[in-house]
Parts: sequence; structure tokens; C-alpha cells
Amino acid sequence: MISEKNSRRESEILNEFQKRVSDIQVDEAKCLRFLIARNFDQGKAEDMLRNHIKWQKDVNLEYLLNGWPAPRDMEDDFKFSFTGTSHNGGPVVWVPGGEWNIRHFVEQGRRDDIMKLTIRTLEYVLEQVKNHGNKPLVAIYGFEGLTYHKVSHFETSRIVYAGFQLLEQNYPEILQNVIIVNAPYPFYIAWNIISPLLSKRTSSKIRVFGPDKKKYVPVLRELCPDNAIPVSYLGINT
Repeated sequence: MISEKNSRRESEILNEFQKRVSDIQVDEAKCLRFLIARNFDQGKAEDMLRNHIKWQKDVNLEYLLNGWPAPRDMEDDFKFSFTGTSHNGGPVVWVPGGEWNIRHFVEQGRRDDIMKLTIRTLEYVLEQVKNHGNKPLVAIYGFEGLTYHKVSHFETSRIVYAGFQLLEQNYPEILQNVIIVNAPYPFYIAWNIISPLLSKRTSSKIRVFGPDKKKYVPVLRELCPDNAIPVSYLGINT
């Protein structure tokens, strides 16, 4: 994760930073991720990391991971699967986002459960990243099946954005790229609300494509071997 060009100086900064935050006992990989997220500014990275540690206590992370009974209907709806390893050595996850129905749970008044499940899922993703030598993740989001009803809801868009905030503030640099494919017109309704609110660092990692495989398949293949890409996306003549 340290660039070759500046590896010596960045390694020195990492060593200094680990000493600076030694009281909170976080591993080297975590220190590095927070440093990268703040462009190796130790002061800003320290603030971010300490806020993260406080957040873990505030949300009672240990209970969410080991004691909280996640609602089965919500777990069944928010499906995703790890499909392999990217060319850079990180995990690849496929998310059939068009099938998710977050609005349904929002209208039931279950915002807290959505956020708790989001945190638990991000922790699971982080564990997969660690298992791949702390190489960042490639996420393939398929939005086939997305309807206008699912996205034309302001509160649902707010919760999706809150999920991105959790990612940016507490799980920095676990993403290599997010590739969104088969995005229908209704997707852009929500995306036009959410995307301007994301940090430049996060938005630069996200690419959005419609249903044209000739446009998105070459991008997927730049990032992943074919065996990590859902077969339905590759098609026969690509």
C-alpha cells in the first residue's frame, strides 16, 4: 500500500505515526490505511483514527459482531457474495444491488437495524481484505432489476449515503474500485443525490455503466480475472 516512489519517507511517517498512537494499540495495516486516507498528514490521520476508536465504543461494535441477532429477513434481502481475487490480489465481491429493497425496511421504521447490519457487513468485508494480505477490494454492483419505486424515496437515499459515510470515516482504503453495471434510469435518480456528497477520494474509485457489456466488461477484466466476474456479465461474445 506504500507507493514505491515515496516508500522510504512514507515508511518513516508510518513508524512515527505508530509511536504517536501507541496508546490505542492498532496494527500497522490499520495505521497505514488511516494515513493514506489523510495523505500522510499525521495530525489529521490521528484525529480520524481516534474518532474511529470512539465510534467503535459508541456503536458497541463487540456486541454487533458477537451478540446482536441480525433480522433474518433483512439478511436474506441484502445478499452479496465473494467471487474470487482481483489482479491486484484483493477480494472481489458481487452485490446484486438491484434486488435489494432498502425502501421496504425504511418504511417499516427499521433504520437502526439497517445501519447495524451495514456495520456488521463492513466488518466482514474488512476481514476478507485482511485475509488477502490487506489488498483492497473490488466491488461489482449489479443494478439489474432496480425499479423507480425502490429509489424514488428521499429517506432511503439518506440511509445509503450514511452507509458511504461509515465506509469513508471508519473503513478507509479498503476499496480499490466499485464498478456499477446495468444501471437503469431510476438508479441515476438516487445517484445524482448521493454522488455530490461523497469525498473526491471515494468518488474517484466508483465507475457507473449502463447495460452495454462492450463498455463495462473491458473495465472488469482490467481489474479481475474472468473467474471472479459473474458469468452473466461476461456473456458469450465478449
